[in-house]
Amino acid sequence: MSQYAKTADPKITDPKIAVIDMGSNSIRFELYQLGSERPAEVLARKRSMPRLAKGLINSRKLNPSGKEQAIKFLKKVQDIAAEHGADRIIAVGTWALREAEDAKDFVSKVHEELGLDIEIISGEEEARLTILGILSNEKIEADEFGFIDIGGGSAEITHCNQLSEIDNNNAPEDDSLMFCRNSHFRLNQPKSFELGATRLSDAFVQSLPCKNVTKLRAHVRQELVEGIDIDLWNSTKLLVGSSATVRSIAKLNLGETPSILSTERLLSLVELMTPLNRAEMLEIPGMEERRVDIIFAGAVVLEEVCNMLGIEKIAVSLFSLRHGVLERDYLSSVVGR
Repeated sequence: MSQYAKTADPKITDPKIAVIDMGSNSIRFELYQLGSERPAEVLARKRSMPRLAKGLINSRKLNPSGKEQAIKFLKKVQDIAAEHGADRIIAVGTWALREAEDAKDFVSKVHEELGLDIEIISGEEEARLTILGILSNEKIEADEFGFIDIGGGSAEITHCNQLSEIDNNNAPEDDSLMFCRNSHFRLNQPKSFELGATRLSDAFVQSLPCKNVTKLRAHVRQELVEGIDIDLWNSTKLLVGSSATVRSIAKLNLGETPSILSTERLLSLVELMTPLNRAEMLEIPGMEERRVDIIFAGAVVLEEVCNMLGIEKIAVSLFSLRHGVLERDYLSSVVGR
């Protein structure tokens, strides 16, 4: 369905909505006071790193200890949501829960023990919702741009065109159209690639420094060549990057996340990291220990995408899938679309 944004009914009390993003590495919880203004006010925020996808490539199952940690964390944030009087909790699962053979059993166990339903979304829907979250909260100053979200198990890549003003009431039903308040965009071929940072680290890195850089790059290039229509990207110079992986790369050697990461600086960061062992990687300013084992693979993916598509700079967004899930809920329950 196309997404439309209108002004909320002022008679409706602004609800408190909790959103849980169950990723391959981390689980993120945010509780929002939802009104018509964006960004929505955050009332509570928690994060856990159960690494549900650890070992998934070989075992085809979720990480056993990660499942236990995840359920404990979900119970904890459920209690936080209840303490704040949350109207509802929305939980979504991504690559790990799409791929694991025991995902259905895990989701059933969560429902039985906690009464919490987890919606497992497709890679394409993950891309659409993440873009919805970004475009609903910030303005992109470009007629066309690319989008990338590098998660633990998958990477979502989409080409976007900004459209001229369209009458929301008479707009055609078109899955490629996205209406975000005063912005109108066409999403061209939203696609999910099995190029997540954890997935690639398990397959090609194992230890630092990476001894399979050539094979890693060849694999990434092959996936991109097979899945991207390069003709769409001929004049695209801006890539909007979401996800903790992109933000973690951008802040290396700075200590804080910049709004723009140039491709030149990205290439220099990858070159810097390539020969380093784990201890040396941890000495880089801004490096997070919980991401040190997977950040190199994520950086290689980002570099290869930029090289292939001729990207000049990456706009680093602080908004993500959670904000898109929240906006979808707003549009469906408050606006009625």
